[in-house]
Amino acid sequence: MSYERVRARLGARAFRPVLALSLTVAVAAFVAIFGGASSAASTNATSASKSIGFMLGVQNNPFYETEQCGANKAAKARGYSVDFQAPAQFDSGLSVQVIDALAAKKPAGLIVDPVFPTQEQSAIEGVIKSGIPLLSIQETLNAPGQIENLVSQHTQLGVMAADLLAKKIGSGEVYVSDFQQGSESTDDRRIGFLSELKKYPNLKYIGDSFTGTDLTKAAQAMSSILLRHPNLKAVFGTNLYSIEGDLTAIQQAGKTGQITVISTDTLPIEIGWLQKGQVYALIGQRPAALAEKAVNDLIDSLEGKAKGSGKTVFLPNPFVTITKANMNQPAIKTQYENGHC
Repeated sequence: MSYERVRARLGARAFRPVLALSLTVAVAAFVAIFGGASSAASTNATSASKSIGFMLGVQNNPFYETEQCGANKAAKARGYSVDFQAPAQFDSGLSVQVIDALAAKKPAGLIVDPVFPTQEQSAIEGVIKSGIPLLSIQETLNAPGQIENLVSQHTQLGVMAADLLAKKIGSGEVYVSDFQQGSESTDDRRIGFLSELKKYPNLKYIGDSFTGTDLTKAAQAMSSILLRHPNLKAVFGTNLYSIEGDLTAIQQAGKTGQITVISTDTLPIEIGWLQKGQVYALIGQRPAALAEKAVNDLIDSLEGKAKGSGKTVFLPNPFVTITKANMNQPAIKTQYENGHC
């Protein structure tokens, strides 16, 4: 109960001149009620200070669900709760709305996974200026005042993919199936891949396509590529959606097993592709590990145990390569089995 409400209830009898005994009783009552209200307010404040906001990249996506799992695990161990929100689709405008909605709840701190960091930067800086501690993940983001920017170095993933293809096929035409320009993580994967591909003159890059989350568009793009390049040897997909469409086109062309396919992430559907021989390898991130570290780093800062650098920090050993040859090894299985986080 607020001070004003207590005063309204007790003022008439507790503050007018009365017998000393009555005054003593009234004051005691006032102190008891007001003291209880203070205690409740303190408890509520403490409870609020244990709540963290977390914006995931998009709703109903297994990658971000794994990220959520890792964040929950870390928060629970530290006595915190996490309020997760995400846009309904990959859209920078919707992401900004989610950031604003989470900030309006005045959490103890906020973790943001910005798929489109350039477009979301202004909203993120606004949160920081409002006094809410903020930590960004996944995409490189230079926001003054943030605790840190925790990322996986996605150019490294592209380098790993190029090295894998060179070792597997030796020579031939290579195609990149891409997501959406402006999505920094997938852009960096393509950049790393193409840079490393220069080391292998026998691998010929024939181009790429941006197909977003549209599986049909990805399949059509791949069908077109196969018509123009019937001897295509390999495909590197920077994301799940494009590869899913590619596999449909490859199957329809009767070329399953003839084209070496490398996909990113280790989601259940992708593990199925690996088991069936539809893809040669998966290069998976560690979303649970990334989210766990983000939560712990944020809490350390909130509790004064560490001072945020405000700089970009790279997650150690951020990727794992999974093939049919190693997928049943215990250390590898923990990267994709349900509940591992």
